[in-house]
Amino acid sequence: MPVTVRPYAPGDETAICALFETVFGRPMSVAYWAWRYRDHPSGGPLAELCWDGDRLAGHYAVCASDLAVNGSRIRASMSMTTMVHPDYRGQRLFEISAEQLYGRLEEDNRAMVLGFPNAMSHRGFVGRLGWSTIYELPTMALAVASAGKAKPVPASIEPVAAFDGRFDAFWDGVRARCPIWTWRDAAYLTWRFTNNPDHAYRTAACVEGGRILGYAVIKEYQGHGIDLVDLMAFDAPVIDALVAWVVDQARQRDLGQVATWCQPQEPARLQLESLGFKAGGPVTYFGARAFRAMPAGVDGLDHRNWRLAMSDSDVF
Repeated sequence: MPVTVRPYAPGDETAICALFETVFGRPMSVAYWAWRYRDHPSGGPLAELCWDGDRLAGHYAVCASDLAVNGSRIRASMSMTTMVHPDYRGQRLFEISAEQLYGRLEEDNRAMVLGFPNAMSHRGFVGRLGWSTIYELPTMALAVASAGKAKPVPASIEPVAAFDGRFDAFWDGVRARCPIWTWRDAAYLTWRFTNNPDHAYRTAACVEGGRILGYAVIKEYQGHGIDLVDLMAFDAPVIDALVAWVVDQARQRDLGQVATWCQPQEPARLQLESLGFKAGGPVTYFGARAFRAMPAGVDGLDHRNWRLAMSDSDVF
């Protein structure tokens, strides 16, 4: 029978999770699939499946990923799980399923598909799907043993149990500060960090008079260090205080390193360097395929317009 390509239909998730384990050698739970692909606050699932009768031969999916472009909300998507069963490789199922899905994304008025291809898939996305490489992101790392103590700030660092309306107010106040970045309202933060069924995150906020001045989200990395997956702060004293909280979390757990992403043009970059963070490996590819121009002439393929955090990737 010829392979048939069609959009996801309810009930396909069992076959998708089984194919994932066949291709990648590790399980993906239906709960994780539902969280990542179905329950995103910006919609889903967005997937194209290749069927040989009742056998799933290939799969290409994206996750909804709305962006703030000069403060305005723009619909976009992030490329995620590309997989072809070993018995069906060499039949262009990757390109066929991707192009079919991209057509639907354009019809759905999504501005682009973006993502973080690994070293194995990067050539395929650029060479066969018309992607542009926007940047190669270095990792910034801080040795906990060399980190100093934070300077006092006129605010308190508080653990965050829930992303409430204060985070919407904070986001409304900062969302226009970067040309392009992931939309970070309270609904997104709750989905990304609270509802994740596979990973545990901890968040602390710098608070003054009940108002959030900035926040940091962390995740432990395999007993070796802490990933600072999101640092939303712009003023040096707030950055210092939040990084000191992160370092203290690492010291309490006897972890030797804090790692994060921060591009050269981002407001926090020089402050992180002054605190001892150094750029190095591993390096992560970031790329996209644009379906239409961004508003107000913002170039979506210029890395200087982006603010990227580890939490924008599905790896962290």
